[in-house]
Amino acid sequence: MTEEEFPFLELFNDLARIYLERELLINMVANGKELTLTDAERIVDRIIEDFHLLKLIRMLDRFFLIKERDSVKIVRSYRYRLNLFVDRTIGLDSFASLLHLKREELENMLIKEKENLLKRRREFPILEAQLAVLLKWHGR
Repeated sequence: MTEEEFPFLELFNDLARIYLERELLINMVANGKELTLTDAERIVDRIIEDFHLLKLIRMLDRFFLIKERDSVKIVRSYRYRLNLFVDRTIGLDSFASLLHLKREELENMLIKEKENLLKRRREFPILEAQLAVLLKWHGR
């Protein structure tokens, strides 16, 4: 797939990158003692602070929602979806380059990526439509 065939693929991939950076940063901020994952999510969402972008991220979050009772199935399903998502969006090499970053570096990258995506705000309705199709295909 090329950008000429799918001009909004890059836009979706930019959102995917922000989503993955956000998730990694939440996990770095949360320590399980003073800060839970929910507290860390609030802190990171304050960095993003744009209502419309956060709405798109929450829609994307629903793609990873697993409705199982067995914890092993939950982990396997999540891992499969994450691998599929990374493979179909930013790619494994790009994702692996995020894993070694320090918290400050990841935070700065998230801010930079957010600003770049917000410059294309007028295209957010297209992203919302793409996410709605993705969620419908996966029964979310």
